[in-house]
Amino acid sequence: MTTRHRKRSFLRHLMVPALSIAIGCYFAYHTVTGDLGIRAREQIEVEAGHLREQLAEVRGERERLEQRVKLMRADAIDPDLVDERARAQLNMVQPDEIVILRPSVGKVAGAANTAGL
Repeated sequence: MTTRHRKRSFLRHLMVPALSIAIGCYFAYHTVTGDLGIRAREQIEVEAGHLREQLAEVRGERERLEQRVKLMRADAIDPDLVDERARAQLNMVQPDEIVILRPSVGKVAGAANTAGL
């Protein structure tokens, strides 16, 4: 009875390190270019900056509107504000006032012009 011994291949010793390097390269690639990678994070930070700016604008507008609402409450009605809103809604003026008509760009501009009368 004879026994044959196989010679171990050189490539068999490289299989585990090669597989480990391939898996490492895969994860490194997706760390940089994936949906939550480094490049995507930069874009997310830029978008977050724009959203913070919008939030600041909306908060400022909200504060202005809250101030106007506060002036229109029943316990502290501002007569000037009531007069301004009544004139804008009714499109009327006092007989002794001078009216200067300006061309309006649109409905919004027209409403702003009548509110200032």
